[in-house]
Amino acid sequence: MSSPATQSVPRPPGARAFRAKTFPIKAKGAITALDWDGRVLRAAQSDFRGGQAEIDRVVVEPLELEFDPARTDPAAAGAALGAALKRLKLKPGAVVMGIPRSWLFLRTLSLPRAESDETLAAMVHFQINRDLPFRPEDAVIDFAVNSAPLPAPPAAPPPGAASAPAPTPAGLARIEVLVAVARREVVAFYEQVAAAAGLRLAALGFQSHANARGWQAGWPGGAGAAVALVSVRRREVIIDVVAGGEVLFSRTAGLGRAHEPDEVPGTPADLPAAAGEDPRLLEAIPTEVVRTLHNYQAGEGRQPVISIVVAGETSQAPALVAALAERCRLPCEMLAGLPPSFHGVIPATISLPGESLTAIGLALAAHDQAPWPFNFLSPKRPPAARGWRRSSWVALAALVVLVLAGIWLVRGMLLDRRRATKAGLITQVDQAAHQRPLYRDMRVRAKGVHDWVGERKEWLDQWAALSALLPDPSQVYVTSIAAGSRGVLHVSLQARSGEILAQVDKRLREAGYDLRPPAITPSSDRYGYGFQTSLELTLPAKFKVDWKAMKIPPRPADDSSMERKK
Repeated sequence: MSSPATQSVPRPPGARAFRAKTFPIKAKGAITALDWDGRVLRAAQSDFRGGQAEIDRVVVEPLELEFDPARTDPAAAGAALGAALKRLKLKPGAVVMGIPRSWLFLRTLSLPRAESDETLAAMVHFQINRDLPFRPEDAVIDFAVNSAPLPAPPAAPPPGAASAPAPTPAGLARIEVLVAVARREVVAFYEQVAAAAGLRLAALGFQSHANARGWQAGWPGGAGAAVALVSVRRREVIIDVVAGGEVLFSRTAGLGRAHEPDEVPGTPADLPAAAGEDPRLLEAIPTEVVRTLHNYQAGEGRQPVISIVVAGETSQAPALVAALAERCRLPCEMLAGLPPSFHGVIPATISLPGESLTAIGLALAAHDQAPWPFNFLSPKRPPAARGWRRSSWVALAALVVLVLAGIWLVRGMLLDRRRATKAGLITQVDQAAHQRPLYRDMRVRAKGVHDWVGERKEWLDQWAALSALLPDPSQVYVTSIAAGSRGVLHVSLQARSGEILAQVDKRLREAGYDLRPPAITPSSDRYGYGFQTSLELTLPAKFKVDWKAMKIPPRPADDSSMERKK
């Protein structure tokens, strides 16, 4: 029977596995997993024996400089990495690495379930490209489908109750996708470092997925439930919500640079202290964990977090565990010691599972039969545009020949016509030159009319329709209204209560306007209208005002706006 450490990550229900070419590592053979934290290198070597993965060695070694794509030269980093491996007497074959959470852009998307992998990849690329903080050309995008069960559809309303709109089929068959985006320069940094160190980089994954894989392998009893893994590193704290070998949510927070010394440590015993050694962080880390749990639980249909596990070696572990348990009101423990499920897979002499969880997870995941959820060397891509067939090129060539022959035959006739047209145009230009000032004045006036008509929106009718749709002036009044580009009306309102503004939102949607959900904020108004909001109304292409259905609210008895001022 295979060990839990070699079990494949379960596939999301109804989703196909992506093609094996997205993960080039063979299931058999020695694998070396490398993970660096600042100027500390952690390595785990694994092999595939007897139908299961076995960890042969887990080591930690200082580096001569810090690895950072923004500040470190790849050649120098590769030389430092090669020197560290030489001191450890490691001769790696295939090498796998993981990108830290702080170097990735993460988003969770809710998408319709796709019939093919390429279709899902196309939807992910289309959706995430709108949210990227950098150019899509500079992005390497990969994603994983969450296998957690979807929320059940809403129950049918009781007899006699108002029936809610029926959900669309797409809404009943949606999946949650975790998208990870790395800058292309970050991926190139890893490739250049590996090349400079003389290593063969076989896969480049996601460190949080490696943590989830290590947790699934070493603690199979609780691998199906959602657990918050708090990885305390030297410059940051990473909070990963994992379940069943999957990353459900991930967040990172920087912890500054004051805790790491400038000199390079010489031996593993002199490694710089972890971030958790700073007493000030006993308050900062629980705060970041609470924020992460709130952000994670804000998602719809997510399973609750049942416990917190702290990974990372620190002398303040008891105080940190106690602070997390008190702030989060959840069971909290420190990851220390080898679990029983690791016996036989990892030698008993290894005593660093907490801070080496990422390297162990990378080494075990490299032997999984299923492809990695995230591999930035070979990410999942949309289908490539199909080229023309050979017959299409032949037909195009024939068409070009026919067009050239036709042009050659009618060339003389066209030249004569062009000469006659040129003579007539010269005469018209001479006549128009005398009337140039008049034309210039007409163009200026026509531009104003053209800009108004070019929108093809009856703006005055829309303003009149809004006057009929808004509640009584004693409840709400308009502070400003303007017509924008692309058929957008900008309206600012003052209301006596937030419920009135919600009623306005409902009326406008029922009338056919498309608008963003308004943000209602309290305000101080001398007339007693204590709430304000700004609306962006988008007019549909074929929107018409139904004047017969419009009912203008009665004017208040004390309204003096129409009275003549003396």
